Amino acid sequence: MKFFCNNISFMRRIIMIVLIVIIIILLLFTRSNFRNKRVFNESDIEQFIIRKGTNDDKVISFACSVDWGNEYIDEMLDIFDKYDVKITFFPTGRWAAEYPGIAQKLSARGHEIGNNGYYNKSYENLSYDNAYEDIKKSDTLLRELTSYDIKLFSPPSGSYNNNIIKAAINLGYPGIILSSIDTMDWKRDITSDLIYKNIFNKLDRCDIILIHPTKSTAEALSNVIGDLLTEQYKIVPISEMLKK
Repeated sequence: MKFFCNNISFMRRIIMIVLIVIIIILLLFTRSNFRNKRVFNESDIEQFIIRKGTNDDKVISFACSVDWGNEYIDEMLDIFDKYDVKITFFPTGRWAAEYPGIAQKLSARGHEIGNNGYYNKSYENLSYDNAYEDIKKSDTLLRELTSYDIKLFSPPSGSYNNNIIKAAINLGYPGIILSSIDTMDWKRDITSDLIYKNIFNKLDRCDIILIHPTKSTAEALSNVIGDLLTEQYKIVPISEMLKK
């Protein structure tokens, strides 16, 4: 009888230990899940959309989205070097995976690397989980390829919904980067003169100017940068402008 009672007592202790372990696991999972899903006030979501810097300095930043246009990148990099200008490149993950050498070159030449998502697709209708997975996949790849501490995320084509913003915030980004000036250089019939006008007709302090690696952009860059510097604008990567 004593042996039987001891067995029951032992089994109860085992059951209690198992239950405690299960509770601890559930608590850790809940805590992790809560940490990765910050609660947002929908009315405040706009504050996480970054289109410009927040000061009155004469400073601007170029945001160069990259998913194609490899043949123009070296020419653009040489122009940036000529004027000692650093910008922020936003490559997609799929592009960086296909052209790792070029992606590494952007960082090696001293430019900031941002995240443009893995696939060059519209984010407008993405769910939170799909957005989180796509942004994180690109973030991981870009960090491994470029050894750069990725701090900024810009959704491809500037398309987004609240799920995109929430996913970006929960991945450690300050929000999503959009542009205050779109050069329209992605249009097939755009010319270097039109790109120049699209910039200077809207130019203001702390603008984020969207460009892509295109023939017309490469042709316009020297005049654009030269005149920006003549007008005493400082050209810096986006992260540097946001610090001021």
